[in-house]
Amino acid sequence: MGWKKNTITIGAMMLCGASCIVFTAGRHWVKPTKAGADPAPKTVAVVKVERVDLARTVTIEAEMRPYEQINVHAKVSGFLKTINVDIGDKVKKGEVLATLEIPEQAQDEANAQADYTVAKLNFDRIETVIKKHPGLLAQQEVDDAQGKYEQAKAAYARTKILSAYATITAPFDGVITKRSADPGALVQAGTSSDTQSLPIVHLADIYKLRLDFPAPEDIVGQMYVGMPVTIVIHAAHETLHSKVVRMSDSIDPSTRTMIVEVDIDNKDLKLKPGMYAETTIPLAAKTQVLAAPMQAVVMGKHPEVWVVNKNDIVERRAVTLGIRTPDRIQITNGVSAGDLLIFGEHENLTNGMKVAPKLVPDNGIE
Repeated sequence: MGWKKNTITIGAMMLCGASCIVFTAGRHWVKPTKAGADPAPKTVAVVKVERVDLARTVTIEAEMRPYEQINVHAKVSGFLKTINVDIGDKVKKGEVLATLEIPEQAQDEANAQADYTVAKLNFDRIETVIKKHPGLLAQQEVDDAQGKYEQAKAAYARTKILSAYATITAPFDGVITKRSADPGALVQAGTSSDTQSLPIVHLADIYKLRLDFPAPEDIVGQMYVGMPVTIVIHAAHETLHSKVVRMSDSIDPSTRTMIVEVDIDNKDLKLKPGMYAETTIPLAAKTQVLAAPMQAVVMGKHPEVWVVNKNDIVERRAVTLGIRTPDRIQITNGVSAGDLLIFGEHENLTNGMKVAPKLVPDNGIE
């Protein structure tokens, strides 16, 4: 009996040990991976095709300049007697800027006046004789007297005009931007052939400014007089709205651009010639069109997009494009509103591949 009891005890212990071994092993057992199982789908960033308003614009930097500006020269040579203006002075059209002293001119005018007086008296006497005694005087004598009278009259008129040139006036409203001479200085007459004579002052009309900018050749066909433009002058913290008023209608072969001009009202003189401005030109505008970020479109001869369908499968689609902005592009054919397009890089992707789409906030636009 003792041996049997011990045998049962040992057997029970062996059974218990086996049971414990199975239990312990069961707690740490991991199901093995089946050979050939599919890996997790690749996560891709996607954006949604939406209807938005798009406007294509071009921004060109330009410099403002006076509406009119001239160097004011003397028409005759002389000594500067007075100068009534200095830089920064505002003047009106016809206002006297300076006067000249021309000693010889005064003597020339006096002589011309005397010659004119004598010639006129002589011709008047001859006319009186002719009226009272027709045919008494030879016609040649009458013609000579009339000719001398007309010559003296013209010479006298010319000297008066030259004397008037001694007074220099403003040809238009403006601001004196430079003064080059002081009283007592000898001023030379300014002529088209004389480039050495210095101007007395420089006058500029800055109550209105011209903003001319070079329009690139590829947009020239879309430009027209009356076209609205937006002008940003950073130095003056101003944003203005104006329109195109003039175009050269000729492309410069060296720059492949056409000069376009905009007028800017500056009655308060806040803006200054020489300031730079950014001119934004609206070339095209579309309302509520299908569009996507530029990074979602594969550009090239045949543009395409990579669409993630409702089953999370990648589909490559050819598309037709419309107007572009710096961050978005219109898609006129190939997609529908709500379609998910892969955003950014398309490497390691294939048509028909299953992916895990992740929507990029705000369509990926910073």
